[in-house]
Amino acid sequence: MYFEDSSYSDLVLKKISLPYGNFYFLENVVVTEIAQGVTFTLEKARPVIDAALEFYGPDKKLGYVSNRKNNYAVAPQDWLRFFKEREILGAIGLVAYTPIGFTNIILEKLFIRTKIQRFTNLDMAISWTSQQMRAARLIS
Repeated sequence: MYFEDSSYSDLVLKKISLPYGNFYFLENVVVTEIAQGVTFTLEKARPVIDAALEFYGPDKKLGYVSNRKNNYAVAPQDWLRFFKEREILGAIGLVAYTPIGFTNIILEKLFIRTKIQRFTNLDMAISWTSQQMRAARLIS
């Protein structure tokens, strides 16, 4: 399911469309859908990261949902560096629709220290990630 077909699509506060993906800002969660065949690097993510920092503020922890409707690659070394330098993400929901997608998620869990969960359903991923962020705000 694409985000715009989900029950959460009416909760979008801001949408960013770039040639390599769509990025949706909700209250506490950013949902991404990367385009088919893209290698999603930190360089490509930079405009979205900057927009999120401007939109949410530099001190707000966010939930992140990667809706992997399309096949794409990431540059692991970029994301290792990103997660080492920042603690902006409080929870990550990864949605995979294929066995290869699930294998990639298992590998990504090796270098992401943030609370992370995999899903086969976008609505469940957004719900879980939102709940994690609400719980984190109650604790802190």
